[in-house]
Amino acid sequence: MNESVGMKIFIWNRIILLYSTIINLNIFSSRNFGHDVDRVTVKRLGQWATRLYMVLFTIGIIIFTSYTTIKPYVGRKTFDKPSFDIYNKLYEKYDERLKCSCSLISFTYDRFVNINLTFHQICSSTFTSNEWQRSLLD
Repeated sequence: MNESVGMKIFIWNRIILLYSTIINLNIFSSRNFGHDVDRVTVKRLGQWATRLYMVLFTIGIIIFTSYTTIKPYVGRKTFDKPSFDIYNKLYEKYDERLKCSCSLISFTYDRFVNINLTFHQICSSTFTSNEWQRSLLD
């Protein structure tokens, strides 16, 4: 029982010491505030500046840690001479993030060329055809 009470008092004394150390902590010297400010004001301003510095430093560490843990992983995988189907599947999945560092500049036409023609509604209308224009003039 005595050891338990002694341990509680020891822990309580350490907590009080830690609290008073944090409250009275001042990492700024009186030279930082100039010579025309009295000592009490210098001490109070130094303590407030220290607290502000510690809070901002802690927030910065939290933001940095959060950013490094949340940042998405960027991986690289190299495909040597992929087929057209594999290239299309990769392009559908990764779209603009897909990088191609091709060693060959030209390929045969069936490998990486995929042309899908879609005409605008006006361009495919009968009103733009030559026959319709001729019928207007006749």
